[in-house]
Order: sequence, then structure tokens, then C-alpha cells
Amino acid sequence: MNIKFNPLRLIEAREARGIKQTALSSIIGYSTTSISKWENGHIEPDAQSLDAISNALGLPMEWFFQPSLTASSVYHFRSQSAATKTAQEIARIRLRWTAEFANKLTEWVDLPEVNLIPSPSREIALNLTNEDIETYAQKLREHLGLGVAPIPNITQLLEASGIIIVCEESGFTSMDGVSAWIDGRPYIWTASDKASCVRSRFDIAHELGHIILHKNLTAEDCNSIKHKKIEDQAHLFAGCFLMPPIAASSLFRVITLDTLLAQKKKWGISVGAMISQCSNVNLINEDQTLRLRKNMSFRKWRTREPYDDSMTSEKPILFEKSIKLLLEHGGFKKTDVISRFGLPRVDIEKLAALPNGFLSDNTDQELVQLRRTNLKIV
Repeated sequence: MNIKFNPLRLIEAREARGIKQTALSSIIGYSTTSISKWENGHIEPDAQSLDAISNALGLPMEWFFQPSLTASSVYHFRSQSAATKTAQEIARIRLRWTAEFANKLTEWVDLPEVNLIPSPSREIALNLTNEDIETYAQKLREHLGLGVAPIPNITQLLEASGIIIVCEESGFTSMDGVSAWIDGRPYIWTASDKASCVRSRFDIAHELGHIILHKNLTAEDCNSIKHKKIEDQAHLFAGCFLMPPIAASSLFRVITLDTLLAQKKKWGISVGAMISQCSNVNLINEDQTLRLRKNMSFRKWRTREPYDDSMTSEKPILFEKSIKLLLEHGGFKKTDVISRFGLPRVDIEKLAALPNGFLSDNTDQELVQLRRTNLKIV
């Protein structure tokens, strides 16, 4: 552990909780000037100040002395234009905390190796055509042995391919997700606020598009001027990965809302997304696309489609299984999980998709224990 106070951790913790300096000042009883000096690294908080900060932000004091992780690629946000800077920063930090959690977990558990196709170079990524994007989606499907069949569970498929996925409530309806490469591994964080199976699947497929297509782009490449183009590319990749063009062309003789709806449950993709996919691969022209979207509005399907309430949402299982493995076979108690991972119980439960209160249960106190030599994590 770094023995020096890390001012970046204070900024990170405060922003992760969505708290401004003025609000933190009111909570802990120290001036905003003091907080600014702590965050700028001009001075370090004393033990009493740090204790107040720790209690206010719900993080152990030791956490503020650890190094900060940085992404090796640009953070790509799947969010609407209304998404606030606060919402994006919270999502970015939650993604970094996910990476820290995964890195810590590898001390005891072997996580799946990254098993993806190579990403295009920066030069190629800056000049991608629609045909290129379709090809990358097809190559990844072939690499993962999917053929042209529907993907039953994209979340678990990508977890098994080495991508760490977290899905949790963000509190911001305008925030959908964020992804980045950190320490050689891809991470996806998605918001579960808009609980819809097909929406969540498309969000994950969209972030997968960023992970594959845009790994080598710089922040300048992804500036606001080019943001829409990059988002459109990720959208096209998501549609082609979830429903390959060759499958779409063989499925539909006549494309109507009803024929699209008939395939929704099988393919796990919304009617709206199927319209976009059929348009992108030239199965329908602009007039047909516009007519279908007007018909969707007439049927009031733009915000909620049929089957949205009956299709079960996917859930990441990698972190949950890892923690349960440590508890059942690794000699860990629930208190060990909290202390060794360095995050509060609530944060661990959210990141690991564990039931609320799972780690506060005291039923893990055994009267007898196996000898440590008999314990083995496989």
C-alpha cells in the first residue's frame, strides 16, 4: 500500500457519490478551501479529517492511500445527449472500481482469459466503412462459434470471453453505459434503470462494438465532433452481432411490425433495433423505414414494446460466482470479503450483483472448519 495520501482518490470518492465540495464541506465540517487543498495535493488531511471524510463517503481510510487505476483506452459512453457530466463521471468511476475489484479478485480466483478478435489499428479504425463493421461483427461471431444463430445470453457469453460486465442502477435515466480497456482487459458498465431485456442486451452489444472497433482510438479521435459517427458505428456493430445480415435477409420475406415482433423473443432484439438493422443492411429503403417508425409511434411502441415486461433480463454472474466460491471453498468469511476488497458492503453487493444485505448476513460463522490444506480453488 502506498503510504502517501492519494488526492485523486478523494476526488474519485467524492464524485462517485455525486457530492460537490460544498456539500462535503457541510457534512464533515471543514471548509471548501481545505477540501480543495487536499484534492490538489497541497496538503494532506490529518487523521481526524480523514476519519470524517471516510465516514462521509463510506470508504475505509486505507482506500485513500491506494493508487488510482487509469484506462488504457478511451472511455466510450452509451448515453443520450441529456446525460449529465455528473452521470458520466459516476459511471466512469464505477467502471474503474470494477477493474480494481477484478484485479483484487485475481489474487485468489482465475478469471476467464480475454478471447476476442484483434481490434483494428487506429488508422483503420478512423476509416471504417459499414461493410468493415459488418465483417468485424461476423468475424467475432465466427471466433466465438456462434454461426448465424441467435445468442441466448450475450452477458454470460462475453463474461466467458474475458469481458467483465457490471449492471447496476445509476439513478440517471439518461445514462446507458460505458466501456474501456483497463490493464489489458475490457470492461463494460451498464445502467439497469431502464429494465428491459432487449435494451440491456443492445447496450452490451453496443459497448462490445466500442471494445472491438475503437480500442486504439485516442481521446482526440473521439471528440464531440466525431462522437455521433463513433456511436453509429457501435450501433451498427451491435445490430450485426445480435442479428447477422444474412440471418435477417433469410428471415423476412415481407417486413412489417408484426413479422419483426414475431422474431423478438427468439433473437432478443427490439423491433426498433430490427428496423434499424434492416435499414442498415439495405433490406428496406428510407420510405419503408419511416413508415415502420410512424407505425410504431401509432401503436405507442416507441417507449415500450410488446414482450418487454415478460422477457427476463440477463444478469452478470462472474463476480457473484467468484465471491460465492471464496465463501464456500476458499476459507473466506463475509467479513473477509469486505475487508480484503477494500470497498463497503453495499458497493461490493452492487458490483457483484449480489442480493442486498448478502454480505451482512452472519450465518457464516462455523463451529468447525476444514483444515486449510484441504481447501483448493479450481
